[in-house]
Amino acid sequence: MDQSGAISAKILMIRHGPTAWNTHHIIQGRRDIELSPEGRARVAAWTIPSDFTDAQVFSSPLSRALETAKILMPQKVPIVDDRLIEMDWGQFEGKTLDGLRAKSPDMMAANEAKGYRFQPPGGETPLSVSNRLHAFLLTLRHDSIVVTHKGVMRALMILACDWQMTSKPPIKLGLDDGLIFELVQRGAVTSSDDQVVKPPVIANLRKLALA
Repeated sequence: MDQSGAISAKILMIRHGPTAWNTHHIIQGRRDIELSPEGRARVAAWTIPSDFTDAQVFSSPLSRALETAKILMPQKVPIVDDRLIEMDWGQFEGKTLDGLRAKSPDMMAANEAKGYRFQPPGGETPLSVSNRLHAFLLTLRHDSIVVTHKGVMRALMILACDWQMTSKPPIKLGLDDGLIFELVQRGAVTSSDDQVVKPPVIANLRKLALA
């Protein structure tokens, strides 16, 4: 903590290992799809930086994220947080983007042009994902490893880079890449009858190769 009361923590955010649905480009969303054998082997080859040895570990409740966390850090018990779950893709889950675009090209083009306000029927927007991620980040006070999903990592870029998803991602991630950043909690502004927490600052966001 510095003299201003700010608290700084290092955060490593990791996407779960591959599943069979990932291999076939099928939208998973909230479907609880487990890691494939190839995915488990891939995760087992990843390396966590030594400066995260004492970090707390958080995970999405979906099995593909939880299993990834347990393979990477078998000595730790992940803290499950529902705010880290994948974006709800509603009626698009179980389908492919190519198939949806081929079946309904005008509808998909109009929806995708909305950027972070894109919303599958019965699902949520990336902007909504960023809002729940923001609420989660407000709770972090220590170095942490966060095992989550592609949609949540893209939401981090919305928060950190003011990315509106109408252009290419500011950071292109491969299957073996995580995101690392510093999170600065700036304390709270307190009045006589309530307390308003200032939003955290996401600093020095960059890609980290895990393999």
